[in-house]
Amino acid sequence: MRKRNVIIKALVMVLVLSLIAIFAYALDYPHNAINTIGCNNCHDVHGEDAEENLFPPWIEYNPQNIDDTRSNTLCWHCHNGMVAPYVRTHSSLTTSDKYGDWSIECRTCHNPHLQEQFRTYGEGSCLYLGESTDIQIDQPGGGKSQLTQTGAGWENDAYRGLVVIPKIAEESYGYKIESNTGDTLTVEGIIDLSKVAVGDRFAIIYGKLIKSPIYTPNSGEREVRFFKGGVLNYADGDIVYDGVCEVCHTQTTYHRNNDLGDHGHNVGVKCTNCHSHLNGFKGIGGTSGSHPTHLGAAYGPNMTCSSGNLGCHGANSPPTFADGNNFQNTTVCNTCHSPGGSYDGVDDLIIGARANWDEGVYEGNLLKSGKEKWCASCHDEIPSVIEGVSAPNIIGDEDTATPYGTGYGFYKTGHGLSTSKRYPATGGPGAGLGCQNCHDAGMPHIDGIVRSYEPDSDYLTFDPVSANYQNGFRLKDVATGYDGKYALHIPRTGHVYPPGFRADWEFALCFQCHAKDQLFNGGDPETGEGAGTNFYAKSDGDGGGNPLPTAGFYYSMHDVHTWGANGPLGPETPQYDSDFDGTADSRIRCPACHNVHGSPSPAMMRHGELIGKAPAIDFQYTPEGTYPTLANSTGGKTRFIAPGPGDVSKNGICNMCHNDQMTYARTPIDTIAPEISWVDGQVDSDILTVSFSEGVYSDMGAVGDLTSSDFTLTDSDNGRAIIGVTHTAGDATAILILDSPLDSTDDIGIDTLSGATSTSIYDALGNPMDTTPVIISSGDHAPPTLSNKNPATGTINIAVDSDLTFTLSDSGSEIDWTTFSIQISGDKGYSAIYTDEDTSIVSKTGSPVSYDVTVNPDADFGSGEVITIIVNVDDLVGNSMIPPAWSFTITPGGAPATLSLHPSGVASDGGFSPINGSWATVLDSNDGDASYVNYCCGPGGQIFYVHMDDLPAGLEAATIDSITIDVYARYLDGAWPGAIPYAGNVDIGYKTGTNTVWKGNTATNTSGAYNLIMSNTYTTDSDGGPLDLTDINNLQIAVKRNTSGPPVLRVTEVYVEIAYTP
Repeated sequence: MRKRNVIIKALVMVLVLSLIAIFAYALDYPHNAINTIGCNNCHDVHGEDAEENLFPPWIEYNPQNIDDTRSNTLCWHCHNGMVAPYVRTHSSLTTSDKYGDWSIECRTCHNPHLQEQFRTYGEGSCLYLGESTDIQIDQPGGGKSQLTQTGAGWENDAYRGLVVIPKIAEESYGYKIESNTGDTLTVEGIIDLSKVAVGDRFAIIYGKLIKSPIYTPNSGEREVRFFKGGVLNYADGDIVYDGVCEVCHTQTTYHRNNDLGDHGHNVGVKCTNCHSHLNGFKGIGGTSGSHPTHLGAAYGPNMTCSSGNLGCHGANSPPTFADGNNFQNTTVCNTCHSPGGSYDGVDDLIIGARANWDEGVYEGNLLKSGKEKWCASCHDEIPSVIEGVSAPNIIGDEDTATPYGTGYGFYKTGHGLSTSKRYPATGGPGAGLGCQNCHDAGMPHIDGIVRSYEPDSDYLTFDPVSANYQNGFRLKDVATGYDGKYALHIPRTGHVYPPGFRADWEFALCFQCHAKDQLFNGGDPETGEGAGTNFYAKSDGDGGGNPLPTAGFYYSMHDVHTWGANGPLGPETPQYDSDFDGTADSRIRCPACHNVHGSPSPAMMRHGELIGKAPAIDFQYTPEGTYPTLANSTGGKTRFIAPGPGDVSKNGICNMCHNDQMTYARTPIDTIAPEISWVDGQVDSDILTVSFSEGVYSDMGAVGDLTSSDFTLTDSDNGRAIIGVTHTAGDATAILILDSPLDSTDDIGIDTLSGATSTSIYDALGNPMDTTPVIISSGDHAPPTLSNKNPATGTINIAVDSDLTFTLSDSGSEIDWTTFSIQISGDKGYSAIYTDEDTSIVSKTGSPVSYDVTVNPDADFGSGEVITIIVNVDDLVGNSMIPPAWSFTITPGGAPATLSLHPSGVASDGGFSPINGSWATVLDSNDGDASYVNYCCGPGGQIFYVHMDDLPAGLEAATIDSITIDVYARYLDGAWPGAIPYAGNVDIGYKTGTNTVWKGNTATNTSGAYNLIMSNTYTTDSDGGPLDLTDINNLQIAVKRNTSGPPVLRVTEVYVEIAYTP
């Protein structure tokens, strides 16, 4: 019996092995003998160790997720990217979990054994049918074959990657097409000539092993036709839902297996162009990534794939872009995402569009952590351009030299400045805010409009009638406690408000951070003491306010400007141009004066770059031209533009109630609380060095040394305590002694130090330090220093052509010379800014530890001018030197002197004609009628303007004291022979810029001689500013004929007397 069983088993084994050989050729390409694949490659046919569905036991199966099934693992055993192409399966892991957890196995759509489409639908499933005229093996090389149909007329490589069955009756004998010419297919493998002969009918099929029917998860058995021609195989948009992509879908937005949903989406485009099998049919950019953002998100461009001025792919099919390149190399993204500027919006690894394509930068309507500077990549100095509209530059210019250092803009002088840094002009700590602190990233962002905001049309309505300002600038909602009100009340309307009316909700967005009571506190009315803002001053009783401020009393000027202002223009007159279109439309609000994105001017005062109105009000701390810091200032001023009252057309912002220019004086107050700048500790040391932002005390009233009870040390692992403090009242440094040394485990970079309470540490004015903890670090915290100033502070009688020398030192991480800049300004108009790149002017010797710097200005200083110097530089780890400022005085010039200049040519002839010479010569001397200019007859009012000669060489550093105009002129009673002298009116004037200043009429006499007409002596230019060399070089003299009728005006000489001090 035992022997019989052995014989039976042996016979079964032989049978099975023989069947394996038979079934290997019963399998369809590619899983068949052509590729040396048989049943035993995937199945354990011996039975004894067979797993479910005859899976071989050698498959390593340790499922990691819902896609990692035994069946998929078997497929991936070969489809690993090396033996066969690797692809991911279709599941919630590879696409989206919007519909819960789900996974479609490979075998759901594919029959690994058979080409079901061909076997089910026969010749109807073939892409091409023909008869071979030749078959060659081992051609064009070993292991390849060629099948020819003479005159086929195929397009080259039209069938590459598909499958040819050389004899339709031999279904299992298919071969992959490697390439094709017009009449010949080259295939992988040796065509079996025992099964095929020349003249047999052959078929070309897709050959992707697609099933029909497919057993869907929710809709039962569905027929699939994967042969209807390219794009129709997937989802063809018709009412027969038999595309392989659409038969399962019941909840998707596009192409469901019923008449619901959108069936028009990208009809005519292969689904796999955008939904690659390699990525589990996840859409390009994912379902939560960038692709849906571009196509449909409210904050996105809502673009199409191929059409319109926002199409990315143009006439090409994805993944090829309109420029013919793939994703990694395309430049199509550049216009919208702006690789230029300080923030590369295309290729930056953190905020670049390419690096963030798959995962996107948004979570819901918020930017993901780490992507906060995404906005900067479009809104920098080389901005994005979408629908022809350039993104406003809120980044500013981070490399330009300004009076207060290098750069301005959101991350330099705006609300984005890091809390670890200080504002260069005011000395206050950075706000450390991001765009989303004020803006709603989920609001519609791209509308093709240069400036989306337009003010409400009904200016006299008490409440704002729309959310135009909030929506136009995409401002976030802020809880105000008032229904129907918005985060900023702009435009503030022309309604006559109750006296002193100003509601908190009108400034709600700003009051998220700013303390209202501090901003609006002007201190003691009689002394200003205790003011909460440095924008406080003694009122002259004029200007704005409701009621008007009392003359001689101190007020917060923030308070005055933001009242329901009446002002000199009347209660119903708007003063601020909130949409910057040239016409005032609102009362004064915070953004009228402040550019929250940063400015070259102190305190974020508008300098006009963002709105195209530079230099706008050009606010400076005074003394003017010295660019002091807040602590060293005496007040502030806006720029003088031209004589007469101010208006929007002058400064681009407001109607300037202050008659074009405003100045105010006050004693600066310290409103900035002290803080711990850094805490330094070293491993194996029991000492901490603490640096404060300013001198500190343990008690109010500027008294008291700090003690251990003023600090809190948070030690994560050892519970150390502070046992001693070395500090002198008013010092900005303290030394702390610990009860044990720091070690290398969980101390440096982890432990923190803070003030013990909010009443532990004060500055000299009693501002308390908060309890923000600072991490103990080890490294270079000290900024560079400047010494050896020459000329030294306060020196006098310095030569006009003096060089500047000084020493920059940093013994820690060393000087970063690329951050160097120097600002030179004078009280008589001298102004220059130089950087490390001005190598012909700025030179250095030494090493980065200590540079001796020489600056040789390219223009001489003015005689008697007070020169102020400000130097900026960082070290290599970013510690910025607190810009030291020093001043010296240039040697006064010689005795006052005068010179005369004559015309160099005509600027505008006004109808006058030169007689006996050119405009450049006829007015050079009082030679009577030998040479002159002439105007005859008609209505009066004719004017000629002449350019004047430039100053002679050697007076470049002179101070211009005044000018006086001299003109020799006379009238005749007509143009006829024998005409006699006539008494007529002549006016003379001058022009250095925009305006012409006229003396007023002077009547000529009838003596017959040319009359000398002399102007007043002028000490300002024609626009009201101080006279300087530029004014003289731009000077034009004007002569006006102010008599009508036949009298003829003749002018024989024009000159100007220049009074100057060398």
